[in-house]
Amino acid sequence: MIIASPTHDVAITNMTLSQHVVETGETLTANVTVSNLGHFPESVNVTLYYDGNAVATETKVLLVVDGHQAVVFTWDTTGIAGSYTVKARVHAVDGEIQTANNLYLGGTVVIGKASSTLTLEASPASFTVGETTTLDGTLSPSLADVEVTLWHQTGGAAWSTLTTVTTDTNGVYTYEWTPAESGTYALKATWAGDVLTQPAESEVATIFVQAVPQLDIFPYTTAALAVGLIAVLAYFLWVRKPTPASRRLVSE
Repeated sequence: MIIASPTHDVAITNMTLSQHVVETGETLTANVTVSNLGHFPESVNVTLYYDGNAVATETKVLLVVDGHQAVVFTWDTTGIAGSYTVKARVHAVDGEIQTANNLYLGGTVVIGKASSTLTLEASPASFTVGETTTLDGTLSPSLADVEVTLWHQTGGAAWSTLTTVTTDTNGVYTYEWTPAESGTYALKATWAGDVLTQPAESEVATIFVQAVPQLDIFPYTTAALAVGLIAVLAYFLWVRKPTPASRRLVSE
């Protein structure tokens, strides 16, 4: 009769994830079950990983013989995007030989890029050629030093790049524009996104640029002609007016 020697054996026997598809910045929960399959009470450490990166470690988890303990991890995915394998490991205890069951694969988690929004406003929206309008807007989430491209379109033509601006620490951008020609302009702003954030495009804004009014000189010309005629008539009347001497000669 062979009598088995007492052993140390701890294992991860189950793991469930609250979600398998999340957006960066969202929180994911992992419920890990750690078990004592050996013959001695144990105090163990349990770590949650995504690929080779540690999320957190729960220390000094107490396990009685044949006991099970639930360990809950909360994973904040801020700053992370991509597809990862999530796994849990219970660290080997002293005297443990069987360690193959110390690691448990919980499956794949896809962390998508965060959505973003971009606004655009023009003020004033109606003005005359030679005047200036202010184009400004905000990128959300607030990201500093990212490039926003401004576009314009008129007369149904293709969109043309107006300029590229940079956001400040609050995600705000601004640009002063003085159109050279009159017309109705459609404007929009775009951002290409980055490794953690999806691209964004603003709604279209419209501005109306009016031509410089032409000066109507007709009233001034008419008035000038009238004044001239009056002056000529006055001159001739004065020149042809009889003098006292001429009137005496006529009477004699």
